[in-house]
Amino acid sequence: MREFDLPRASRWSLFSLGVLTPLVVSMLFVAISMEKSSEPVVEATSLRCDPLRVGEQCGRDHCVSGECVSLPGARQAREVCTQTAHCAVGWECHAARCQAVDELPVAPPSCRLPEVEAVLQNLRRRCSAAAELDLAESSLRSCSAEEWEEISKSKHFERQLLEIPGSFAVFFGNGEPGEEGPSSAERGHFLSRVRRHGDVLSAARVVLVIGRASATGGGTQNRALAGRRASVVASIVDEVRGERRDGENASLAWGLADNLTLSANLVRPFFVDSPIAASEDDEEELRALGADLERTEATSEAANRMALIVPLPCDSSEYFPRPSFPKPRNEHTP
Repeated sequence: MREFDLPRASRWSLFSLGVLTPLVVSMLFVAISMEKSSEPVVEATSLRCDPLRVGEQCGRDHCVSGECVSLPGARQAREVCTQTAHCAVGWECHAARCQAVDELPVAPPSCRLPEVEAVLQNLRRRCSAAAELDLAESSLRSCSAEEWEEISKSKHFERQLLEIPGSFAVFFGNGEPGEEGPSSAERGHFLSRVRRHGDVLSAARVVLVIGRASATGGGTQNRALAGRRASVVASIVDEVRGERRDGENASLAWGLADNLTLSANLVRPFFVDSPIAASEDDEEELRALGADLERTEATSEAANRMALIVPLPCDSSEYFPRPSFPKPRNEHTP
C-alpha cells in the first residue's frame, strides 16, 4: 500500500473534515424535522369531507378545509328567492323558493324542447291572467274549463297546441252525436281506439279536450253539438286514464263552434295517421279524404266535426334546467 507523507496540519484538517461532516449533516436533518413538526399535523382520518364528494359527506353544507360548514347569508330551504336574492350553493330558486337540487320537479325531456316549452310558458301566462293569479303561483291546472274556453277563442290557439307531441283527434259524423250520445257500439269503438294513446294520456299532467262544430247552421245548435262532442270524448279519455292511474285530474273539456274554424291543412295529418271515427269504414273514408288534396272543402268540413285531444306532459310549474354555459357561436367558414 502506498503511503502519503502529509504535513501534520493537513492530516489534522482531513481528520476534522471526516468527523465534522456527518455531525453537520445530522444537525441539519434534526433542524428540518423540528421545523416540519412545528406545523399542525392533520390526520387523514380527521378530515370530515372531501371537496370532490361534498354532496355525499356534507349534504346541503360546503366543504371548507376539510370541515362541513354552512355559508352565512345564503338562503336555504323554502326561503323566498328572487333574481337578486340568491340561494345557497346546492339549492335552486324555483317558484320563488329555494329548493334542493335533488328535490326539484324537473320537467321531462319532451317538455324541454324549445318549441314545446315556449307554448307551455305562453299558455301559463294566459291562464295566470285569466285566473287572476300570480305567475309564480299558477300552472296550467289553475284554470277551469270555462276559463280555457275564453282563452281558446284567441287566434292560432289550436295551432299552438299542435306543437305539443301526442295530440290526436276523434271524428264524428254530420250532426253526431245526438243528445242521447253515441250508441254502445260506437262508444266501444271509440274507446278501443283511444286506448292506443293510453301511455301518453296516463303520463299527462293536464288533458285538454276541445269539441268542434262547423260555423254553418245555427250558432246555438252548433255550440251545443261541439260541447257534446267534447263531453263524450272527455268521458272516454278519463276512463282510459282511470284504467292506468288514479285519474284524480279529470280532463278539461269545452266546445267551440262559430268562433274560429280549423283549416284543412292544419288537421290533415290526423286524417292520414290513424284517424279515429265511429267505425272502421268511417276511418277508411277519412284516410282517403286526407290523401286527396283536391277535396279541400270536404276536408275542412270534416276537420270541424271532431274533438281535439291535447295531453300536456307538463303543467308548466316544473323546473326547466338552463345550460351552465352559453352555446358556442357558429364560426363563419368561407
